[in-house]
Amino acid sequence: YDEELHRFRMWYAQSNMGAYNQHGYGPYFMVYAESEDGISWHKPLSDRYPYGDYKETNIVYTGRGNCQEFSITPTPEPMAKFGRLMCTYKDVVHKEGFSQSDLNDYLFDGHVCLAFSDDGLEWRPYEGNPVSPALDAKHNLYWDERLGYWIMAGRPYARAATEDLNRKVGAAIKSGEAQTWAGGLGSGAQVPGAEGLAGVGRAGAVENVRTRIAIVVSPDLKTWYPPRDVLLPDAADDEEQMFFDHMTMEPYGGQYIGFLGVQ
Repeated sequence: YDEELHRFRMWYAQSNMGAYNQHGYGPYFMVYAESEDGISWHKPLSDRYPYGDYKETNIVYTGRGNCQEFSITPTPEPMAKFGRLMCTYKDVVHKEGFSQSDLNDYLFDGHVCLAFSDDGLEWRPYEGNPVSPALDAKHNLYWDERLGYWIMAGRPYARAATEDLNRKVGAAIKSGEAQTWAGGLGSGAQVPGAEGLAGVGRAGAVENVRTRIAIVVSPDLKTWYPPRDVLLPDAADDEEQMFFDHMTMEPYGGQYIGFLGVQ
């Protein structure tokens, strides 16, 4: 709810993989809607980002190559001069102007970037992009004034995006088709449908690579300390083969409340 405009505001994601090559921006982008009561929503149209045959759309930001898995927050004090609202998103960093040393030697195509806006409709990319190598899934960035550090939550790459393996192994175990039990949960190479998951499908790997939540911290959005796991599925989650997709955090007094996305 925007106290200044007296309305509910929503920024949400759209993607169109089939249209990737038909536009000057990637398949992931941010669109906008607003409402006076939170029930009936209106999508303001503009000509900022035409799409296909549509000269006017409610697209408000596309990033340089993507605006993927974003979150919008009031801009924290250290970045307040850049705009009232801050968008943390995952984008593609191209080679020109890119310094590997600025990203602590991480070599991933996706990176965490920032954009700022005064009205939530016109967004300006941060000149210091990218601010961090990406973890996985949605990133949530916070400035902790008490500690003097930026905190970002996400899924660590070493244990990310393995939900497909978890589901295949879980189905194979339940059906009795898993043939090897080294390490407790079977070998991905012998689970039907998991043969192509080389590297993560080794014997006993399922519990070790299950998705979880990690945080990384930085004093300046340039130097980042290694990811640290803070929330992991436990044995009680095995039956449903759960994985932790993302976690949004909100400061509350002297601590944080985490809103966990589980699949």
